[in-house]
Amino acid sequence: MEPLPLEPIGPVPASERITVIDCLRGAALFGIITANMRGYNAPLGAYEDARRLWTWMPDLVWQAIIDCFVSGKFITIFAALFGVGFAIQMDRAMARGEGIAFYQRRLTILLAFGLVHSFVFWWGDILVSYALCGFYLLFFRHSRQRSILNWAHALYWFIVVLYTGFYISTFFHPATIEPESNLREVIDIYARGTLRQIFVQRAKDWLQINSFIFFLTRIVGIFLFGLWIWRQGYLAQPDLHVAWWKRAQRYGLTLGLLGSLAIAVVTWIYNPHPMKPTLLMVSIVAAQSLVTAALSLGYAATVVLLWQEPKWQRRLLPFSYVGRMALTNYLMQTVIATTLFYSYGFGLYGRFGPLADFFIGLIIYALQVPLSRWWLSMHRYGPMEWLWRRLTYGPTSTSSVP
Repeated sequence: MEPLPLEPIGPVPASERITVIDCLRGAALFGIITANMRGYNAPLGAYEDARRLWTWMPDLVWQAIIDCFVSGKFITIFAALFGVGFAIQMDRAMARGEGIAFYQRRLTILLAFGLVHSFVFWWGDILVSYALCGFYLLFFRHSRQRSILNWAHALYWFIVVLYTGFYISTFFHPATIEPESNLREVIDIYARGTLRQIFVQRAKDWLQINSFIFFLTRIVGIFLFGLWIWRQGYLAQPDLHVAWWKRAQRYGLTLGLLGSLAIAVVTWIYNPHPMKPTLLMVSIVAAQSLVTAALSLGYAATVVLLWQEPKWQRRLLPFSYVGRMALTNYLMQTVIATTLFYSYGFGLYGRFGPLADFFIGLIIYALQVPLSRWWLSMHRYGPMEWLWRRLTYGPTSTSSVP
Protein backbone atom coordinates (compact mmCIF):
# COMPACT_ATOMS: atom_id res chain seq x y z
CA MET A 1 0.00 0.00 0.00
CA GLU A 2 1.18 3.54 -0.71
CA PRO A 3 2.03 5.63 2.38
CA LEU A 4 -0.73 7.93 3.56
CA PRO A 5 -0.18 11.65 3.05
CA LEU A 6 0.78 13.52 6.20
CA GLU A 7 -2.20 15.47 7.46
CA PRO A 8 -3.83 16.06 10.85
CA ILE A 9 -5.45 13.06 12.44
CA GLY A 10 -9.14 12.79 11.68
CA PRO A 11 -11.85 10.52 10.32
CA VAL A 12 -11.05 8.23 7.43
CA PRO A 13 -11.79 10.07 4.15
CA ALA A 14 -14.19 8.37 1.75
CA SER A 15 -11.35 7.98 -0.77
CA GLU A 16 -9.43 5.81 1.70
CA ARG A 17 -12.31 3.50 2.63
CA ILE A 18 -12.10 -0.13 1.60
CA THR A 19 -15.56 -0.98 0.35
CA VAL A 20 -15.35 -4.71 1.02
CA ILE A 21 -14.92 -3.92 4.73
CA ASP A 22 -18.06 -1.77 4.67
CA CYS A 23 -19.80 -4.61 2.85
CA LEU A 24 -18.75 -7.12 5.51
CA ARG A 25 -19.88 -4.78 8.25
CA GLY A 26 -23.25 -4.25 6.58
CA ALA A 27 -23.77 -8.00 6.08
CA ALA A 28 -22.86 -8.54 9.74
CA LEU A 29 -25.54 -6.05 10.77
CA PHE A 30 -28.15 -8.15 8.96
CA GLY A 31 -27.07 -11.18 10.94
CA ILE A 32 -27.06 -9.13 14.14
CA ILE A 33 -30.64 -7.90 13.80
CA THR A 34 -31.72 -11.43 12.87
CA ALA A 35 -30.20 -12.77 16.09
CA ASN A 36 -31.30 -9.80 18.22
CA MET A 37 -34.99 -9.84 17.32
CA ARG A 38 -35.87 -12.40 20.01
CA GLY A 39 -34.08 -10.16 22.53
CA TYR A 40 -36.07 -7.13 21.43
CA ASN A 41 -39.36 -9.00 21.62
CA ALA A 42 -38.98 -11.52 24.45
CA PRO A 43 -37.47 -11.83 27.95
CA LEU A 44 -33.87 -12.78 28.53
CA GLY A 45 -34.95 -16.19 29.85
CA ALA A 46 -36.53 -17.03 26.49
CA TYR A 47 -33.42 -15.78 24.70
CA GLU A 48 -31.45 -18.50 26.48
CA ASP A 49 -34.12 -21.18 25.94
CA ALA A 50 -36.85 -20.58 23.34
CA ARG A 51 -38.91 -23.52 24.61
CA ARG A 52 -39.64 -21.66 27.85
CA LEU A 53 -41.95 -19.31 25.96
CA TRP A 54 -42.89 -20.72 22.56
CA THR A 55 -44.49 -24.05 21.76
CA TRP A 56 -45.43 -23.72 18.07
CA MET A 57 -43.09 -26.07 16.22
CA PRO A 58 -42.30 -23.73 13.28
CA ASP A 59 -41.14 -21.13 15.82
CA LEU A 60 -38.91 -23.62 17.60
CA VAL A 61 -37.46 -25.00 14.38
CA TRP A 62 -36.80 -21.53 13.03
CA GLN A 63 -35.11 -20.46 16.25
CA ALA A 64 -32.94 -23.56 16.08
CA ILE A 65 -31.95 -22.55 12.54
CA ILE A 66 -31.06 -19.04 13.72
CA ASP A 67 -29.02 -20.46 16.60
CA CYS A 68 -27.28 -22.82 14.21
CA PHE A 69 -26.35 -20.52 11.35
CA VAL A 70 -26.65 -16.94 12.65
CA SER A 71 -26.35 -16.41 16.40
CA GLY A 72 -22.78 -15.65 17.45
CA LYS A 73 -21.45 -15.79 13.90
CA PHE A 74 -22.16 -12.33 12.57
CA ILE A 75 -21.41 -10.60 15.85
CA THR A 76 -18.01 -12.32 15.66
CA ILE A 77 -17.44 -10.81 12.21
CA PHE A 78 -18.56 -7.44 13.53
CA ALA A 79 -16.14 -7.68 16.47
CA ALA A 80 -13.25 -8.71 14.22
CA LEU A 81 -13.94 -5.67 12.05
CA PHE A 82 -13.65 -3.51 15.17
CA GLY A 83 -10.10 -4.82 15.46
CA VAL A 84 -9.57 -4.04 11.79
CA GLY A 85 -10.80 -0.50 12.37
CA PHE A 86 -8.40 -0.12 15.30
CA ALA A 87 -5.48 -1.27 13.14
CA ILE A 88 -6.36 1.21 10.39
CA GLN A 89 -6.63 4.09 12.87
CA MET A 90 -3.37 3.17 14.61
CA ASP A 91 -1.51 2.84 11.32
CA ARG A 92 -2.75 6.26 10.26
CA ALA A 93 -1.87 7.80 13.61
CA MET A 94 1.65 6.34 13.68
CA ALA A 95 2.25 7.47 10.09
CA ARG A 96 1.60 11.01 11.28
CA GLY A 97 3.48 10.72 14.53
CA GLU A 98 0.26 11.16 16.52
CA GLY A 99 -0.35 9.75 20.00
CA ILE A 100 -3.19 7.60 21.24
CA ALA A 101 -5.23 10.29 22.95
CA PHE A 102 -7.66 10.51 20.03
CA TYR A 103 -8.35 6.78 20.24
CA GLN A 104 -8.96 6.95 23.99
CA ARG A 105 -11.41 9.81 23.44
CA ARG A 106 -13.11 7.80 20.72
CA LEU A 107 -13.60 4.82 23.03
CA THR A 108 -14.80 6.98 25.91
CA ILE A 109 -17.47 8.50 23.70
CA LEU A 110 -18.45 5.05 22.43
CA LEU A 111 -18.78 3.94 26.04
CA ALA A 112 -21.14 6.84 26.71
CA PHE A 113 -23.22 5.91 23.66
CA GLY A 114 -23.33 2.32 24.89
CA LEU A 115 -24.46 3.23 28.40
CA VAL A 116 -27.30 5.32 27.01
CA HIS A 117 -28.22 2.52 24.63
CA SER A 118 -28.11 -0.05 27.45
CA PHE A 119 -30.20 1.73 30.06
CA VAL A 120 -32.51 3.86 27.94
CA PHE A 121 -33.25 1.47 25.09
CA TRP A 122 -32.13 -2.18 25.31
CA TRP A 123 -30.25 -4.52 27.64
CA GLY A 124 -28.52 -6.37 24.79
CA ASP A 125 -26.12 -3.55 23.90
CA ILE A 126 -22.63 -4.44 22.63
CA LEU A 127 -21.12 -0.95 22.56
CA VAL A 128 -20.17 -0.87 26.25
CA SER A 129 -18.27 -4.15 25.89
CA TYR A 130 -16.58 -2.99 22.69
CA ALA A 131 -15.51 0.30 24.25
CA LEU A 132 -14.07 -1.34 27.37
CA CYS A 133 -12.29 -4.06 25.39
CA GLY A 134 -11.00 -1.50 22.92
CA PHE A 135 -8.75 0.03 25.56
CA TYR A 136 -6.90 -3.29 25.86
CA LEU A 137 -5.99 -3.17 22.18
CA LEU A 138 -3.67 -0.27 22.95
CA PHE A 139 -1.28 -2.73 24.62
CA PHE A 140 -0.86 -4.52 21.29
CA ARG A 141 -0.34 -1.61 18.94
CA HIS A 142 3.42 -2.30 18.66
CA SER A 143 3.25 -6.10 19.04
CA ARG A 144 4.53 -8.52 16.44
CA GLN A 145 2.11 -10.57 14.41
CA ARG A 146 3.04 -13.84 16.08
CA SER A 147 2.45 -12.33 19.51
CA ILE A 148 -0.90 -10.86 18.44
CA LEU A 149 -2.08 -14.20 17.08
CA ASN A 150 -0.96 -16.10 20.18
CA TRP A 151 -2.76 -13.66 22.48
CA ALA A 152 -5.84 -13.80 20.25
CA HIS A 153 -6.05 -17.56 20.70
CA ALA A 154 -5.31 -17.45 24.43
CA LEU A 155 -7.96 -14.84 25.16
CA TYR A 156 -10.53 -16.38 22.83
CA TRP A 157 -10.25 -19.82 24.44
CA PHE A 158 -9.97 -18.60 28.02
CA ILE A 159 -13.72 -18.94 28.58
CA VAL A 160 -13.56 -22.64 27.73
CA VAL A 161 -10.75 -23.15 30.25
CA LEU A 162 -12.69 -21.18 32.85
CA TYR A 163 -15.92 -23.08 32.18
CA THR A 164 -14.03 -26.35 32.53
CA GLY A 165 -12.75 -25.12 35.87
CA PHE A 166 -16.32 -24.37 36.96
CA TYR A 167 -17.31 -27.89 36.00
CA ILE A 168 -14.45 -29.43 37.99
CA SER A 169 -15.37 -27.28 40.98
CA THR A 170 -18.86 -28.85 41.04
CA PHE A 171 -17.24 -32.08 42.25
CA PHE A 172 -16.50 -30.25 45.50
CA HIS A 173 -19.25 -27.62 45.60
CA PRO A 174 -22.46 -28.38 43.67
CA ALA A 175 -23.48 -25.57 41.32
CA THR A 176 -26.49 -23.47 42.24
CA ILE A 177 -28.67 -21.78 39.64
CA GLU A 178 -30.36 -18.47 40.31
CA PRO A 179 -34.18 -18.66 40.30
CA GLU A 180 -35.52 -17.88 36.83
CA SER A 181 -37.77 -14.89 36.41
CA ASN A 182 -41.45 -15.25 35.59
CA LEU A 183 -41.49 -14.65 31.86
CA ARG A 184 -45.11 -13.51 31.84
CA GLU A 185 -44.37 -10.84 34.43
CA VAL A 186 -41.45 -9.57 32.37
CA ILE A 187 -43.58 -9.55 29.22
CA ASP A 188 -46.26 -7.54 31.03
CA ILE A 189 -43.69 -4.95 32.15
CA TYR A 190 -42.25 -4.38 28.68
CA ALA A 191 -45.61 -4.54 26.88
CA ARG A 192 -47.74 -2.51 29.31
CA GLY A 193 -45.49 -1.13 32.05
CA THR A 194 -44.54 2.42 32.88
CA LEU A 195 -41.23 3.94 31.79
CA ARG A 196 -39.92 3.50 35.32
CA GLN A 197 -40.89 -0.19 35.42
CA ILE A 198 -39.27 -0.80 32.04
CA PHE A 199 -36.11 1.02 33.15
CA VAL A 200 -35.81 -1.11 36.29
CA GLN A 201 -36.40 -4.37 34.42
CA ARG A 202 -33.99 -3.39 31.65
CA ALA A 203 -31.30 -2.62 34.24
CA LYS A 204 -31.85 -6.03 35.86
CA ASP A 205 -31.56 -7.75 32.49
CA TRP A 206 -28.41 -5.81 31.62
CA LEU A 207 -26.76 -6.70 34.92
CA GLN A 208 -27.69 -10.35 34.47
CA ILE A 209 -26.32 -10.67 30.96
CA ASN A 210 -23.13 -8.78 31.87
CA SER A 211 -22.52 -10.47 35.21
CA PHE A 212 -20.10 -12.96 33.62
CA ILE A 213 -17.39 -10.41 32.91
CA PHE A 214 -14.91 -12.99 31.66
CA PHE A 215 -16.67 -13.02 28.28
CA LEU A 216 -14.81 -9.76 27.66
CA THR A 217 -11.62 -11.77 27.17
CA ARG A 218 -13.22 -13.45 24.17
CA ILE A 219 -14.12 -10.08 22.65
CA VAL A 220 -10.52 -8.88 23.02
CA GLY A 221 -9.36 -12.10 21.40
CA ILE A 222 -11.65 -11.53 18.42
CA PHE A 223 -10.47 -7.91 18.19
CA LEU A 224 -6.89 -9.13 18.06
CA PHE A 225 -7.68 -11.59 15.31
CA GLY A 226 -9.12 -8.70 13.29
CA LEU A 227 -5.96 -6.70 13.98
CA TRP A 228 -3.85 -9.65 12.81
CA ILE A 229 -5.88 -10.10 9.61
CA TRP A 230 -5.49 -6.45 8.68
CA ARG A 231 -1.75 -6.35 9.26
CA GLN A 232 -1.34 -9.52 7.23
CA GLY A 233 -2.83 -7.59 4.31
CA TYR A 234 -5.71 -10.02 3.82
CA LEU A 235 -8.32 -7.24 3.81
CA ALA A 236 -6.15 -4.37 2.67
CA GLN A 237 -5.32 -6.22 -0.56
CA PRO A 238 -7.58 -9.28 -0.74
CA ASP A 239 -6.87 -9.81 -4.44
CA LEU A 240 -3.28 -10.71 -3.51
CA HIS A 241 -4.43 -13.27 -0.93
CA VAL A 242 -7.16 -15.14 -2.78
CA ALA A 243 -5.58 -18.51 -1.96
CA TRP A 244 -5.74 -17.76 1.79
CA TRP A 245 -9.37 -16.67 1.56
CA LYS A 246 -10.26 -19.80 -0.43
CA ARG A 247 -8.75 -22.00 2.27
CA ALA A 248 -10.56 -19.99 4.94
CA GLN A 249 -13.83 -20.43 3.07
CA ARG A 250 -13.37 -24.15 2.46
CA TYR A 251 -12.34 -25.12 5.97
CA GLY A 252 -14.50 -22.52 7.69
CA LEU A 253 -17.75 -23.45 5.98
CA THR A 254 -17.14 -27.18 6.16
CA LEU A 255 -16.24 -27.28 9.84
CA GLY A 256 -18.63 -24.50 10.78
CA LEU A 257 -21.74 -25.84 9.06
CA LEU A 258 -21.27 -29.48 10.04
CA GLY A 259 -20.28 -28.57 13.57
CA SER A 260 -23.17 -26.16 14.02
CA LEU A 261 -25.65 -28.78 12.82
CA ALA A 262 -24.23 -31.36 15.23
CA ILE A 263 -24.44 -28.94 18.17
CA ALA A 264 -27.99 -27.96 17.23
CA VAL A 265 -29.08 -31.61 17.22
CA VAL A 266 -27.43 -32.34 20.57
CA THR A 267 -28.88 -29.18 22.13
CA TRP A 268 -32.36 -29.96 20.78
CA ILE A 269 -32.30 -33.48 22.19
CA TYR A 270 -30.77 -32.84 25.61
CA ASN A 271 -31.71 -29.16 26.15
CA PRO A 272 -28.95 -28.50 28.74
CA HIS A 273 -29.19 -25.47 31.02
CA PRO A 274 -26.70 -22.88 29.64
CA MET A 275 -25.67 -21.71 33.11
CA LYS A 276 -25.17 -25.18 34.63
CA PRO A 277 -21.57 -26.41 34.19
CA THR A 278 -22.09 -30.06 33.28
CA LEU A 279 -19.75 -32.18 31.19
CA LEU A 280 -22.20 -31.85 28.29
CA MET A 281 -22.23 -28.06 28.57
CA VAL A 282 -18.43 -27.93 28.77
CA SER A 283 -18.31 -29.97 25.55
CA ILE A 284 -20.89 -27.74 23.88
CA VAL A 285 -19.09 -24.54 24.92
CA ALA A 286 -15.79 -25.87 23.55
CA ALA A 287 -17.34 -27.12 20.31
CA GLN A 288 -19.40 -23.96 19.88
CA SER A 289 -16.29 -21.84 20.30
CA LEU A 290 -14.57 -23.71 17.49
CA VAL A 291 -17.45 -23.88 15.03
CA THR A 292 -18.53 -20.26 15.63
CA ALA A 293 -15.05 -19.01 14.77
CA ALA A 294 -14.88 -21.33 11.76
CA LEU A 295 -18.29 -20.42 10.36
CA SER A 296 -17.73 -16.69 10.94
CA LEU A 297 -14.49 -16.91 8.99
CA GLY A 298 -16.18 -18.96 6.29
CA TYR A 299 -18.96 -16.40 5.89
CA ALA A 300 -16.48 -13.52 5.75
CA ALA A 301 -14.30 -15.36 3.25
CA THR A 302 -17.31 -15.97 1.01
CA VAL A 303 -18.12 -12.26 0.90
CA VAL A 304 -14.49 -11.32 0.23
CA LEU A 305 -14.17 -13.87 -2.60
CA LEU A 306 -17.47 -12.85 -4.20
CA TRP A 307 -16.28 -9.25 -4.04
CA GLN A 308 -13.47 -10.12 -6.44
CA GLU A 309 -16.08 -10.54 -9.21
CA PRO A 310 -17.48 -7.28 -10.69
CA LYS A 311 -20.99 -8.71 -11.05
CA TRP A 312 -21.01 -9.67 -7.39
CA GLN A 313 -19.71 -6.28 -6.35
CA ARG A 314 -22.87 -4.74 -7.78
CA ARG A 315 -25.02 -7.26 -5.91
CA LEU A 316 -23.21 -6.83 -2.61
CA LEU A 317 -22.86 -3.05 -2.80
CA PRO A 318 -26.15 -2.38 -0.90
CA PHE A 319 -24.59 -3.98 2.19
CA SER A 320 -21.80 -1.40 2.05
CA TYR A 321 -24.26 1.48 2.44
CA VAL A 322 -25.51 -0.02 5.69
CA GLY A 323 -21.94 -0.79 6.75
CA ARG A 324 -20.73 2.77 6.26
CA MET A 325 -23.38 3.85 8.76
CA ALA A 326 -22.91 0.86 11.07
CA LEU A 327 -23.27 2.75 14.37
CA THR A 328 -26.32 4.66 13.17
CA ASN A 329 -27.99 1.56 11.78
CA TYR A 330 -27.19 -0.58 14.82
CA LEU A 331 -28.82 2.00 17.12
CA MET A 332 -31.65 2.56 14.66
CA GLN A 333 -32.50 -1.14 14.74
CA THR A 334 -32.94 -0.91 18.50
CA VAL A 335 -35.01 2.26 18.37
CA ILE A 336 -37.38 0.86 15.73
CA ALA A 337 -37.73 -2.56 17.37
CA THR A 338 -38.28 -1.28 20.91
CA THR A 339 -40.79 1.26 19.63
CA LEU A 340 -42.70 -1.59 18.01
CA PHE A 341 -42.59 -3.85 21.04
CA TYR A 342 -42.45 -1.70 24.19
CA SER A 343 -45.38 -0.07 25.96
CA TYR A 344 -44.31 3.47 25.03
CA GLY A 345 -44.70 2.47 21.38
CA PHE A 346 -47.07 -0.12 19.95
CA GLY A 347 -46.87 -2.52 22.92
CA LEU A 348 -46.42 -5.67 20.82
CA TYR A 349 -43.84 -7.22 23.15
CA GLY A 350 -44.11 -10.99 23.40
CA ARG A 351 -46.85 -11.32 20.80
CA PHE A 352 -44.67 -12.70 18.00
CA GLY A 353 -42.54 -15.81 17.87
CA PRO A 354 -39.11 -16.28 16.24
CA LEU A 355 -40.52 -16.88 12.75
CA ALA A 356 -42.48 -13.62 12.67
CA ASP A 357 -39.58 -11.83 14.36
CA PHE A 358 -37.31 -12.77 11.47
CA PHE A 359 -39.57 -11.12 8.89
CA ILE A 360 -39.96 -8.02 11.04
CA GLY A 361 -36.17 -7.78 11.27
CA LEU A 362 -35.88 -8.37 7.53
CA ILE A 363 -38.24 -5.46 6.84
CA ILE A 364 -36.31 -3.17 9.19
CA TYR A 365 -33.02 -4.03 7.52
CA ALA A 366 -34.50 -3.76 4.03
CA LEU A 367 -35.61 -0.22 4.86
CA GLN A 368 -32.14 0.66 6.13
CA VAL A 369 -30.52 -0.12 2.78
CA PRO A 370 -32.22 2.63 0.68
CA LEU A 371 -32.27 4.98 3.67
CA SER A 372 -28.50 4.61 4.11
CA ARG A 373 -27.87 5.07 0.39
CA TRP A 374 -30.07 8.18 0.33
CA TRP A 375 -28.33 9.70 3.35
CA LEU A 376 -24.84 8.97 2.04
CA SER A 377 -25.70 10.52 -1.31
CA MET A 378 -25.90 13.84 0.53
CA HIS A 379 -23.56 13.40 3.52
CA ARG A 380 -20.11 11.96 4.12
CA TYR A 381 -21.10 10.14 7.32
CA GLY A 382 -24.12 8.75 9.05
CA PRO A 383 -25.60 11.03 11.74
CA MET A 384 -24.21 9.05 14.69
CA GLU A 385 -20.88 8.57 12.92
CA TRP A 386 -20.70 12.32 12.40
CA LEU A 387 -21.48 12.99 16.07
CA TRP A 388 -18.90 10.42 17.17
CA ARG A 389 -16.23 12.00 14.98
CA ARG A 390 -17.22 15.51 15.96
CA LEU A 391 -16.86 14.70 19.66
CA THR A 392 -13.61 12.80 19.05
CA TYR A 393 -11.71 15.05 16.67
CA GLY A 394 -13.32 18.42 17.30
CA PRO A 395 -15.21 20.78 14.99
CA THR A 396 -12.31 21.20 12.55
CA SER A 397 -12.29 17.56 11.46
CA THR A 398 -15.72 17.52 9.84
CA SER A 399 -18.03 20.02 8.34
CA SER A 400 -20.66 21.66 10.50
CA VAL A 401 -23.31 19.32 9.09
CA PRO A 402 -23.17 15.54 8.67
